Amino acid sequence: MQTKEEKAAQSRAYYAANKEEIIAHSRAYYAANKERIRAYQKAYRVANKEKISLNGKVYREANEEKIRIDHKVYYAAKKEKMAAYMTAYNAALKEKMALNEPNESAGD
Repeated sequence: MQTKEEKAAQSRAYYAANKEEIIAHSRAYYAANKERIRAYQKAYRVANKEKISLNGKVYREANEEKIRIDHKVYYAAKKEKMAAYMTAYNAALKEKMALNEPNESAGD
């Protein structure tokens, strides 16, 4: 009889040898059963709402510092891009408002 470690090693070896085929099969199954899978996932979330909420709360409390650091890193990386987007948005908004202002010479 195989031990857990031997069985795990055998599974890893099988997966490594057949990775592309396994992934293709998994994607095909998901594509064919997308609605059924989503319905099952939603039913699970509804039935286990308290458990899921508690797990999230426990995770956030245990990893509060990591979450804060990840948040800062994410927004620091996006800061320049967001600033450029806001500059472009504000310029377009000013241009649009200038086009919508009433023409003073037209009313006379």
